[in-house]
Amino acid sequence: MKKSIILVFLVSVLTGQNLLNESFDDSNDLPAGWEFIPDSYPTLTGQWLISSTSTYFNTNPPSATYYWSPSIPNSFAYPYEGHYLYSPIIYVDSLTNAMISFQIAFDGYQSPTGHFNGINFEYSSDGDEWVTALNYEISGDGGTVDIIPRVETFYASMENTLQLRWETYGTNSYYIDNWHIDDVDVSVRGCLTHIND
Repeated sequence: MKKSIILVFLVSVLTGQNLLNESFDDSNDLPAGWEFIPDSYPTLTGQWLISSTSTYFNTNPPSATYYWSPSIPNSFAYPYEGHYLYSPIIYVDSLTNAMISFQIAFDGYQSPTGHFNGINFEYSSDGDEWVTALNYEISGDGGTVDIIPRVETFYASMENTLQLRWETYGTNSYYIDNWHIDDVDVSVRGCLTHIND
């Protein structure tokens, strides 16, 4: 009996409170509170959108996708930066440990020499500076650079608010196709300090 009580307690603590869960299931619109910045994009620099096309990389569409469709190979004429996917602001009552997870995938090929393209995952608590938690950078002179869909997970401490963002950047690499972000989840996770038995 004691072991079953401890197990129930353990499961309830580890499960925690869900603060945000988004699967981008409306292919016609961005969910309430989410933003793509900017609203319009310079020529040949790609753009954030909701993609409902099912592919080897977009395995559970729709997804938030940075879609890249250049037409000038080997050109450095169209660099891009400051292209963001922002989450809604998440509110809590007090200092909290949160577990953040999301699926990421990338469809691309070797870039021409000198080019690079990447994506940062960042978060901010209480409007403080953005903290870079993850970075993927795809540079020239490599082989195929596909990232098969996988889930990234990490912990962050938040005070009263938490906001997430994904920032894409690059140098107009001709062979970048899509970054896919899906199944974003933020949950409160308690810390177990001592368990008997």
